[in-house]
Amino acid sequence: MSNPKLSILVAALNCKWHLMRLIQSLAKQSYVDWELLISDGGSTDGTAEYIATLPVGTVKSFDSRPDSGIYNALNRALRQATGEWVLVLGADDSLVSAASLEDLYLKIKSVSPTVRLCYGDIEIQGKNHVFKKHYPDFQEFTRKYGKFPPIHHQSMLIRREEMLLKGGFSEAYRIHSDYHLMCQILTDSVAVKIECVVARFGEFGYSGSVKNVVRSIVEIYRIRKSFGVDPFERDWKQRYLIQITHGLVRILLPTAAVEKIKYFYRSIIK
Repeated sequence: MSNPKLSILVAALNCKWHLMRLIQSLAKQSYVDWELLISDGGSTDGTAEYIATLPVGTVKSFDSRPDSGIYNALNRALRQATGEWVLVLGADDSLVSAASLEDLYLKIKSVSPTVRLCYGDIEIQGKNHVFKKHYPDFQEFTRKYGKFPPIHHQSMLIRREEMLLKGGFSEAYRIHSDYHLMCQILTDSVAVKIECVVARFGEFGYSGSVKNVVRSIVEIYRIRKSFGVDPFERDWKQRYLIQITHGLVRILLPTAAVEKIKYFYRSIIK
């Protein structure tokens, strides 16, 4: 049997109910040439027991033991992957419809063999709203943000061989190693935009917590400096300001007010 077209990597820790929703969305897919690899940090909420109840083959690899962080966990999963392309999802992410992976496959099968990274659009799931994040084509994206534009990992597919060539995810970063890896790849290549919604992003994960807002900004700053680009180039100042504002309103305002503000921002900021 040939290797699957797509490897889906997930790092998890005590998020059984989110993981159940993700796996249910995968089980409904009309396209079947994929594998799911879950690296679990030793959950105590019944995750392992739930995985054991699934039909054989639903999860190709389930590795449950302590890790040193999200990217240590993802590197463990990456070493077990065999697919041509890799998609990294959070445990609280999901696919939009039963045709999501089929639509994705139809787009990536026509991508040139020389392309190492491609990206589509995503949906962002808030508490009361779903917002579609539409990315521009790569040329327009780089005009706006410079050489290394911000792309959610949930919308990004990378050739597995390229990820291994770059050494996988750097464990020097706890939040944005996916961005660091993207910068490594785009140092000597370009990305290609594909027109489809790749996944639905759960907004309640690690990088979205209030305590990690400052760490997130610092990591992006460090990564961009390390690749010799201006951390405040073009629209990055606006992004930093939005992140800080987001963190403050989550601390100071009721959840309903925060939702309204976020929805307003997304209606005007592309």
